[in-house]
Amino acid sequence: MALAQSLDRNIFISAIYAILDLEKENLVIARAGHCPAAVVRLNGESRYIRTKGLGLGLDRGELFQRSLSEETIALQPGDVFVLYTDGVVESRAESGEEYGYERLLKLLAEHRHDDADGIHAAVLRDLRGFMAGEEYDDDMTLVVLKWHGIPLDSFISQEQSLHETA
Repeated sequence: MALAQSLDRNIFISAIYAILDLEKENLVIARAGHCPAAVVRLNGESRYIRTKGLGLGLDRGELFQRSLSEETIALQPGDVFVLYTDGVVESRAESGEEYGYERLLKLLAEHRHDDADGIHAAVLRDLRGFMAGEEYDDDMTLVVLKWHGIPLDSFISQEQSLHETA
């Protein structure tokens, strides 16, 4: 609320957050006017997570609170989650064509077997190739999370510790 009060009436800020719960092995995502997060499953199933939410500063009352929603996703080994700013999907080629959501999702699905660093590098490489040296004029943030699951030896170690202290 303090942030919204400090913004001029014609300005808003988009935001997205994700909470990774290791015990429940899930991810909770919400967004406020931000680009949708992408999720790609190991089997290639891919989609955007389009939770509802107004940008920060668009409403300073109850409407903002009522508009927010979260989505909880049960994690499976091999899942890839990508958070990014609009500078990624709105980047333009010399022809004026936007990089776009479809191209990003397709690239993520193609590289889903790579590790997080490899996926990150693949997106940046493809984006640079798409822009072919065009001047970049927007912000760009790209966060890639790849879930491998919790190693079985972690559970075994925890169980052994419980028996040793009992």
